[in-house]
Amino acid sequence: MKTKYQHLCLTVAMVVSFIVPTRAADQNQQTAPPTLKIIHFNVGNGDATFVVVERGSTKRTLLIDGGNWEMAGKVVIPGIQQEIPSGWIDYAIATHYDAEHRDGLVRVVRSLGMSGLGVVYDRDRTWPYTAKSSTDEEKVQERPLQPGSRIPLDPLSPSSADSRVVIECVAANGNTKGWRWTTQDPPLDENAESLAFLITFGKFRYFIGGDLTGGGRSGWNATPNIESAVSSDVGQVSVLRVNHHGSRTSTNQVFLSGLNPNVAIISTGHDRNDDQNYPWPSREVLDRLDALPHLGAVYITGEVNTPKGLTPDDKKKVRSNQGNISITTTGQGTFKVNETSYSL
Repeated sequence: MKTKYQHLCLTVAMVVSFIVPTRAADQNQQTAPPTLKIIHFNVGNGDATFVVVERGSTKRTLLIDGGNWEMAGKVVIPGIQQEIPSGWIDYAIATHYDAEHRDGLVRVVRSLGMSGLGVVYDRDRTWPYTAKSSTDEEKVQERPLQPGSRIPLDPLSPSSADSRVVIECVAANGNTKGWRWTTQDPPLDENAESLAFLITFGKFRYFIGGDLTGGGRSGWNATPNIESAVSSDVGQVSVLRVNHHGSRTSTNQVFLSGLNPNVAIISTGHDRNDDQNYPWPSREVLDRLDALPHLGAVYITGEVNTPKGLTPDDKKKVRSNQGNISITTTGQGTFKVNETSYSL
């Protein structure tokens, strides 16, 4: 027959047996290496990029642009819900205000809402709503970005730099960390003012820059060359999301030489309503990509609309009609683009 003391010891032991695994699970989550996933939704001639950082059972999400209004409903919202069943997003960014970037982002936020941590990042505190029509929008926190700003997407902010996901703004309103636009330069336009970001995670480095311009000509006018200044701040990357859908006004030679990517991704597609105005990716950009020494592949979400089609050199690297393009990595060893692995 057990004494009261023995019953007390047994009770304490049982309580400890429940507490210790819980603490161990918490500790494992704190020390578990995160995984990074970047999804480029197939939204035609537009951009919508979904970033998911997962550490243990915790996820944080960021949506950069959202395509146009129609594609947001058809592709982006279902794609987010497939990754995050609740549909909540923690952070949202409009790189600039062109309809094929901004309008879909507005629709996503209005349809899915944002979590209690939800923050909208923008160039100038002006979240692009024409009218606030929902409770979710009224709760959104607006914060401006400038070169050097960082977005705290990693849920646990580990102290080890090798296991930390860092998202840093490297261009905003035509300015970079080491260079400022002046009135002596060609006038800034909406594309040149795009927000651009460097995402780093261990050995993995990724660049995305909206419709950032590189001095290419648009009709009779030269666009501002923001890319060359950005390249010196960014350096070599693993993956380049090509600026402005492969337009000839972007992705200049200095920029490409500085970033020297292993993989390039182009968000574009066949546009039956206006193919003549959007011959993307341009012949000039494909030629510059073909010449890069370390480039293993060029992934394109939709159909190629390049005049005269792809050359034999293009076909060695270009993979078109990919649909949604997903990058996954632990930041060490390799990263995957869809099902193909590449070394870091």
